[in-house]
Amino acid sequence: MTLPNASIIGCGNLAFHLSKNLENIGVNIIDIYGRDIKKARKLASKLYNAQPCDNLDFTFSKADLFFLCISDDAIQEISSTILLPQNAVLIHCSGAVSLHSISQSHKRAGVFYPIQTFTTDRKISFIEIPVCIEASLPGIEIVLEGLAKKLKAKPYFMSSEQRKVLHLSAVFACNFSNHLFSIAKLILQDQGLPFNLLHHLIAETVQKAIENDPQSVQTGPAIRRDLKTMAIHENLLNDTVEWQKLYSWFSTDINRINEIKSR
Repeated sequence: MTLPNASIIGCGNLAFHLSKNLENIGVNIIDIYGRDIKKARKLASKLYNAQPCDNLDFTFSKADLFFLCISDDAIQEISSTILLPQNAVLIHCSGAVSLHSISQSHKRAGVFYPIQTFTTDRKISFIEIPVCIEASLPGIEIVLEGLAKKLKAKPYFMSSEQRKVLHLSAVFACNFSNHLFSIAKLILQDQGLPFNLLHHLIAETVQKAIENDPQSVQTGPAIRRDLKTMAIHENLLNDTVEWQKLYSWFSTDINRINEIKSR
């Protein structure tokens, strides 16, 4: 396929990784937009020919695709303000925002949502990453599918409503679990113990969840109904009521789901 030129709106983690991975497959990045021109310049300096800018008038840009790599609550505002070349496609990369939020301002619109967590200082490839695709026109869908395949990602076509549910599940699987890792680290630190004591446990837990039905490999005192151990744990959390409540809620919900599964 003939690769399109692309511009990136935003300078955050996703903007960094998407622009780098697109360049790696031969896509020419034309513009990097940032409200803070210093941030736009910093990201553009890591790319081959990209030009930094802080103006949303791209009428004369040579880009074919414009990726909105910005916060969800800014997508509709930016899409109603941005000026694009004729026949250019505006694409957002959000799981929680509908296609309609940008297609109402731009008839040529699409969604390109990678199911991954991005941090600037970690090298992340798009190989095998699921990418959710939706578009206002069949031709745009084909272009986005081709781009995903060129990145060696796995394209999935789904509606805005399906993508919202997927995004919700991703918050539970990624953001909430990471928060629990943070709590575990703080509990250890309080006793002068290193977090790396849990590294192998975390790795094995995640691997088992990938290879099996997560509920079927659930372990721990809650699934065993070990009330004595659970009482000891909750007593240790007396000084942090919020974590004590979390412990109690998770233990109760583990049993609730197990009972449903056993019926």
